[in-house]
Amino acid sequence: MAADIDVRSIATFTSLPESSLNSLLDTPTVDVIKTLLQSIEKKAKEHEQTKSQKVKLEVELETVVRTNESKSKVLQNSRDKALADVSKLREDLQSAESTRAQAQLELERIQQSIESESTETATLRSRINSLEASHRDTLSLLDSKSKEIDRLSQDLTAEHAKVVDLRRQVSTLEQTNQQVTSAATSAKFKQASLENEIAIQKKVHRLVRRGTQSKDR
Repeated sequence: MAADIDVRSIATFTSLPESSLNSLLDTPTVDVIKTLLQSIEKKAKEHEQTKSQKVKLEVELETVVRTNESKSKVLQNSRDKALADVSKLREDLQSAESTRAQAQLELERIQQSIESESTETATLRSRINSLEASHRDTLSLLDSKSKEIDRLSQDLTAEHAKVVDLRRQVSTLEQTNQQVTSAATSAKFKQASLENEIAIQKKVHRLVRRGTQSKDR
């Protein structure tokens, strides 16, 4: 009967020496059985703790995922708005550039045809300077919006990375939980088999004692 029991696996699972388990099979005692059951109880509690931790992490993951999804939407909306602003600024910049070019051509034509109209020339130069200043302001604003878009993209990437890492942790805990559950099921089966064998050996022992007492009489 002992040959059918994997003593080494039970010893590994319960952290008990193989000699104690072999002793239990040969000459079962209350202390050895109690020690075995205490070890199995410890493993069962560890299994429950792992299961509880898994449930807690799943709840935390769901909360973080929802929070990150909300943040992602806000970041996405902010980035979309920034992109729209940049697009409009580009259009304004192109319009300003076209207007400046037209003003420059007009100035050159006036300079070539009417050298004496200095007042109008000064006005046109002032207009060009104003357009150039507006052009510089637009470029500065465009650069600021581009930096904001880069920052929002980095924040969005970081949030996605957090979600991926949390999902990986949950997957690892699920694998650990499956392993512990499988080990606990195997231990329960082996415990039942061991208790059955002990009961049989006790019956045999009683029968032997009765036979001996009968002979003595």
